[in-house]
Amino acid sequence: MGSELRISAVALSSKGKDMNLDNIYVNGRYLAPDSNEPDVCITKSSNVPLQMYGVCDGDNADGVVLKASPAVTVMQQTQQLQSILSMDGSVSRDKIWNYLCETNSRIRDLQRQAGSENLTSTFAGLFLCKDRGIVVHLGDSRVYVIRGGRMLQITEDHLEATDLYKLGVLSQEQAEVHKLSSKPTATLGMYDIYDVESQVFSKRFIFYPGDIFILCTDGITDAVSNQEIERVVRASKDSKETIAQQLMQMAKEKNDDDKSVIVLEIEDTIGSAAPAEKPAAAAAAAAPAAKKAQPEEKVQPAAEPAQAEPEGGETTAEEPEQETQDDDEEMTILDKIFGNPKLILSILGVVVVLVLMIILFSTLAKGCKKKEGDNSSKPVTSVAESVMESKVDESVAEVSQATETSAAIQESSAAAEQSAAASQVEESSAAESSQAEESQAETSQAEESTAAPVGTTYTVEDGDTYYSILIDYYDDFSEELLEAFCDYNNVDSDMLYTGQVLQIPPISELQ
Repeated sequence: MGSELRISAVALSSKGKDMNLDNIYVNGRYLAPDSNEPDVCITKSSNVPLQMYGVCDGDNADGVVLKASPAVTVMQQTQQLQSILSMDGSVSRDKIWNYLCETNSRIRDLQRQAGSENLTSTFAGLFLCKDRGIVVHLGDSRVYVIRGGRMLQITEDHLEATDLYKLGVLSQEQAEVHKLSSKPTATLGMYDIYDVESQVFSKRFIFYPGDIFILCTDGITDAVSNQEIERVVRASKDSKETIAQQLMQMAKEKNDDDKSVIVLEIEDTIGSAAPAEKPAAAAAAAAPAAKKAQPEEKVQPAAEPAQAEPEGGETTAEEPEQETQDDDEEMTILDKIFGNPKLILSILGVVVVLVLMIILFSTLAKGCKKKEGDNSSKPVTSVAESVMESKVDESVAEVSQATETSAAIQESSAAAEQSAAASQVEESSAAESSQAEESQAETSQAEESTAAPVGTTYTVEDGDTYYSILIDYYDDFSEELLEAFCDYNNVDSDMLYTGQVLQIPPISELQ
């Protein structure tokens, strides 16, 4: 068991064509805003319980002149965060998230001042406390861990190419090529950082003396592949300075971008097993012999470090040694399973056989239950049939009685209807005869009333015509009647004037 967290680190940063927009954070130290040196190297050894390391890559808009990279704002905020966490003596995920939101807000203010939303910055940070750690990142800056001769990539690039790789559109090799022109999906300075909260944090993990962590910006990873990084690590025999210098030199030969790398080694931890007792140390000692017996393993990107513990609140001080050993064994078993296709096929075959057996047993059980149900329902069916027959006989008798009753009722109602119809016929005939007599009397009266008295005269008014006069007095009009009426009055049928006096004789004199 160690009594202090002791870490030694080497950090290199090199600018490209113009101002260096990268920055590095080495447990409290970072590049000053006015630093314009082509190459910067920071070496530091620290033995405090809580330590923080990080790299970030700022991005600028075309035509915008900056006094300092947006990455400087990130490092200033990171330094304030370390002061807060050091006073608490623990790594709080909530406080780290608040720091990221505040930093994102400050970069958004810079965007408004510059009039461009292209001012952004990536960030990859390593937070270590006693013997527990957590990684935080946005963008395509990466964090690797080397343990027991194996290198694993903890972070996963927030790029469009990575999303296409997850969807199966691109292979891993194609995604590495397309990442050069791929847009970031998460950075500090993005419109809504809350959309990516679940993608920012890694799981908490246990680290041991002898572990090596590499933090770098895309200026390194765009030029040096994961396989090449792993070869450099193995060839350097875990020398921090050699790893950092070789990676920087290889990147400079392939591009002229800004590039930064931090290589740190865990020398001692608080609460972890001593290096001689640690399982990973034994694995590292046996690594050369294992290389002779089996081919070199391919690096698996986007993996998390071993001994990952569930997400929770703050890091705890100590954990039993047995638990850390179980974490190493579990990680090793999982690696063996997913790295062995034959074993995966065997497991799938066993699962398929079990499923088929379950289906077979359930089918047989249903068949037995069905047979038992058929046997038990037979006597019940016979009883039910006899009951139904008796009920049918009773209903038939009731129906016949009802039929006879309804027939009698129908006969009586038919006789009544016939008598009523006869009486109605007699009444209607009497009424019709009386109505005919009344209508004849009315007709004679009307004829008498319509006949104009002898000697009646009519003075023609404005608007009168022979047609209207004949209709008013005789209720009829014809050419013969008009000619007779005009002859009687000795007038022309085409002449009729206002004030003219006409004789209205009886209709009989005009016929």
